[in-house]
Amino acid sequence: MQSDNDSQQFRERTSNYPQRALNVLRTKLTIKKIGRAIISLFPILHWLPRYNFQQSFFGDLSGGLTMAVFALPQGIAMAAVTGVDPVYGLYTAIFPTFFYIIFGNSKHHSLGGLAILSLMTKSAIDQVTMAQARPFNHTMVYRNLTDIENVTDIVSTEDVLFVNTSFDSDTNETIQAITMERWTDGYRPVKPIHVATTILFLSGVIQILMAIFKLDFFACYFCEHVMSGFVVGGCVHVFFAQVQHILGIQIQQQTGAGYLYYTIKELISHIHETKPQTLAMSICSMAFLIFGKEFLAPWLSRVFIYPVPFEFILVVLSITATRFADLSTRHSIGVVGYIPTEFPPPALPRFDLIPSIFLNTLSISVFAMVIHLTVARIVERRYEYKISNTMELYSLGFVEVFSSFFPVFPVTSGSARSILGAAFKGSTQITSLFSALALLAVIFYIAPTLEYLPKCVLASMVVVSLKAMFDKLMELRQLWPMFKTDLSVNMCIKKFEKRKGFVAMEDICKWDGKAPRERCSLVIDCSGFPYVDYLGLTTLKTIYSDYTNMGVHTVFASPKVELLKMFQHTDFHKIVPITAILPTVEAAVHACESQRLV
Repeated sequence: MQSDNDSQQFRERTSNYPQRALNVLRTKLTIKKIGRAIISLFPILHWLPRYNFQQSFFGDLSGGLTMAVFALPQGIAMAAVTGVDPVYGLYTAIFPTFFYIIFGNSKHHSLGGLAILSLMTKSAIDQVTMAQARPFNHTMVYRNLTDIENVTDIVSTEDVLFVNTSFDSDTNETIQAITMERWTDGYRPVKPIHVATTILFLSGVIQILMAIFKLDFFACYFCEHVMSGFVVGGCVHVFFAQVQHILGIQIQQQTGAGYLYYTIKELISHIHETKPQTLAMSICSMAFLIFGKEFLAPWLSRVFIYPVPFEFILVVLSITATRFADLSTRHSIGVVGYIPTEFPPPALPRFDLIPSIFLNTLSISVFAMVIHLTVARIVERRYEYKISNTMELYSLGFVEVFSSFFPVFPVTSGSARSILGAAFKGSTQITSLFSALALLAVIFYIAPTLEYLPKCVLASMVVVSLKAMFDKLMELRQLWPMFKTDLSVNMCIKKFEKRKGFVAMEDICKWDGKAPRERCSLVIDCSGFPYVDYLGLTTLKTIYSDYTNMGVHTVFASPKVELLKMFQHTDFHKIVPITAILPTVEAAVHACESQRLV
């Protein structure tokens, strides 16, 4: 009898499942909640109706024009690193910026190319190009070796498969047939920009999926020194990729494992072909940028509220010199060449390339995500407003998917907009719109002038831009005395006895940026810190400085002997006084209570 009742109740519960599910849907899918979800995916619907034309328009206009001045040379330089035509660098500075106005959540973000990201894209492009090509034998016949001037060089190349030599008694000529290996352009020709746009599309899809499954927390696992090591390593590759343009020589492009070694080997073997005029222009360009940014910029910042665009000035000077002195013809200085003056029609990405680029795209999308969310955290701290990592991941994904229908290569956030935000405090997302419109006007009306821009100047700009990244090598001097493990493995993970796993800085020091209404204290119990590495020590100093500036009395309690030695042998006490370190939690609480009574 009891089993019959249980079966009856089970059938009733089962029959009620559809009704319960329908009730849940009715509760969740209300018009109000659907509207909120749409607005969250399209933030422009939230801020555009509140746009203050009178207060923000002229600040947005001046900020947008200044951004365009900075983005113009950077976009062309990043196109050179990616291995695509220069005009695609301008498109990359336009379309992602425009779409971020619609999907972006921050008014201080600027999307564009990044040297390391562009190099990763170029590596993927080269692999796909090689995979699409097919080898075939090509035979060339020479009589008495008079048909060409450099037969000896051809015979000695690695592409030669075999050489047949014969003698024609009728004409008394020596006939030599040289069979070499040649490669097709592929059974379905693929252009570098086709690969780049497909990578951009797939990267956007991956980032949207990561946002759906809340995988933005992966960015926390890429700690500062891991990213520093990756960035510095990438800068080495970018640097050697630009050396050939600085020297004015041409080398065979290398791909696959060990390509950096073979690139350096090619550079050494062709070093004697260096063009003195190209090298002199490169040295002058780098000297101009370094002197301007390191010495003139700090002084000029006191005079002008606008940052000085030294790269743009260099572009104007180099184009003028090349055009009127005819340097490209007289001294064989390479220039970027023809730039089309037309709006690119939208086109679908090459979906057939996805299987061959998936692994490369996965690493590119993760790297772009980490950089983007890192800039978001910097913007949060600098401008004191909250940015959702998940929503920013949605924004980046949608921007990349929609941008991929135009000839654009992968992008991520940059610091240029944050710098401009300090100069144009009233600027909004409309700043990016004016920047995109200004660059579009450049393509329509000024692009023919840019064809005289020397490639060595672009390479010099890329190399100088790497200086800030190479400065991270100076961290080695700080790591060596106390953090040899961090130095060797480039890892900086804070370990806790009571909590296993990774702990990021933002998990420890979260606050709303507002000073507390009442006097309060913070006691940090260090008894659970068996080991603190370089980033952990930096985090503790940051916590103390930030909370002290907010009026919070901060002390450290129960540090272990090893941690005390670390405090003494580093610069920790330059930020945190010895009086802020107490032997027990009880003593720290007592000290805080005494401080509140003062």
